[in-house]
Amino acid sequence: MESENLKAFADTFARERDVILKDLFQFLRFESISADPAYHPRVLACADWLAAYLRNSGLGVEIWDTPGGKPTVFAEW
Repeated sequence: MESENLKAFADTFARERDVILKDLFQFLRFESISADPAYHPRVLACADWLAAYLRNSGLGVEIWDTPGGKPTVFAEW
């Protein structure tokens, strides 16, 4: 079963490689430096982007606030 899942993942990645990499690089471009308060709006934008991306992938997603004001994105299948 595990090898079937791995093959299905590899097949999907091979087929969707360009889109997956485009999305990954878009995510990595966020200047979300959570330790620097000047970047707080970008940290929030990054969390919103990630939550929307995961929702579009069919996952249940929540954005949790933390005592420090930094969002945590929680997703589950």
